[in-house]
Amino acid sequence: MSKMSHWKAYSQALYDTDPMGTCCKENGCIDEYDGVARSLDALLCEGMPLQTALTTVLVDYFSESLVQGCDLGPARKALQGVSGNQ
Repeated sequence: MSKMSHWKAYSQALYDTDPMGTCCKENGCIDEYDGVARSLDALLCEGMPLQTALTTVLVDYFSESLVQGCDLGPARKALQGVSGNQ
């Protein structure tokens, strides 16, 4: 899978699971997680583990207090399916 298609697949997985509860699906904001996905892809390419990269990026975009109250399990599972990352 090419680098560009990785971030797009990550964005789709995040859109589908909406870990931050932005209601992106309900509002049709299909690019809601594009920036998050690009940043996630960069960290994964550097070798950061998926759980750490996902948390880091979401904290950067949303804040630590918001991320602490979210269940990231479904998003992590969907992202693992995209790239095979653990």
